[in-house]
Amino acid sequence: MLGNPVQFLWADFLPYYTCALTRRFPNYYGLQYQDGGRMALQVDDHQYLLHGTYAWCVYPGPQFMYAPASPEGYWSHRYVTFQGARTDAYRAEGLLPFLPQPVSPALRLGERLDHLRAVLSRPDRQGQWLATHLLEGILLDLAEARMSARPYPVWLPDLLQRLDRQLTQAMDYTRLAAELGVTETTLRRQFKTHLGVPLHTYVLQKKMALAGDLLRTSTLPIQAIAEELGYTDIYFFHRQFKQYQGVPPRQYRNGTPER
Repeated sequence: MLGNPVQFLWADFLPYYTCALTRRFPNYYGLQYQDGGRMALQVDDHQYLLHGTYAWCVYPGPQFMYAPASPEGYWSHRYVTFQGARTDAYRAEGLLPFLPQPVSPALRLGERLDHLRAVLSRPDRQGQWLATHLLEGILLDLAEARMSARPYPVWLPDLLQRLDRQLTQAMDYTRLAAELGVTETTLRRQFKTHLGVPLHTYVLQKKMALAGDLLRTSTLPIQAIAEELGYTDIYFFHRQFKQYQGVPPRQYRNGTPER
C-alpha cells in the first residue's frame, strides 16, 4: 500500500441515537452506517427516509441534517471519519457512497466497523495501517455492491433488527421464523448462506460485542452485565467472553485488547 495511511479522526457506535443534528463537514469525510431504527436524512435539498441497513458518506460542502423518525424514534449509528490525501483517491475512483446505499447483511458492515474502531485504539503505527486496510476493504465492497446488487431474503433486515432488540432475552427461533413467514430450517439455512455464519454464532458474537461495550463504557459489575445479557451462570459468561474476546471480562475492562 503506497502513501501514508488515512488520518482517522473519530469512530463510534451509538446504538440508540435520538438527537436531531445539523452540520457541515469542513475538511474531512466520514462513512456512516445505520442498522436499526428509522432516520430522516437531508443533504441540502435532497431528502431520504432511511429504515433498515444503509451506508452513506459525509463530505465537505453540503449541509447534512439528521432526525430520528417515527414510529421508532431512534436510529442505530456507527461511523468513522477521516481525512488526508488518500481520500482524494477514494473520491476519484468512485469508492465513496455519496447517496444512501442499502447494505446487504452479507457485508457484515457493523461487525467490520466495530473491528476498525477497536483497531484504532491501538497505540502503535501498525494499527493505523490496519485501520486503513479495513476501511478500504469496506469501501471496495460497498462499491462492488453498487455495481452488482446481491439479492437477499426480504425478511433478513427485519430479522437482524429483531435479534438486536432481543439480545437480552431468550431466543425463540421457531417463533421468529413463524412471524417472518418462513420455516425455522429455511431461516437458519438462508441466514448462514447470506451472512456466512450460523444464526446462533451471530447472536453470540453480538452478545459478546455488547458485553465489551458495556465493560468499556459503564461501571456496571460484571455479574450485572452477564445478567443483563441473559446469563444465569456467571462462569459460563466468563468462559464464552474469553473465548470470543481472548481475555476474561475483568482484564478486558482494565485494558481493551487488540483484535
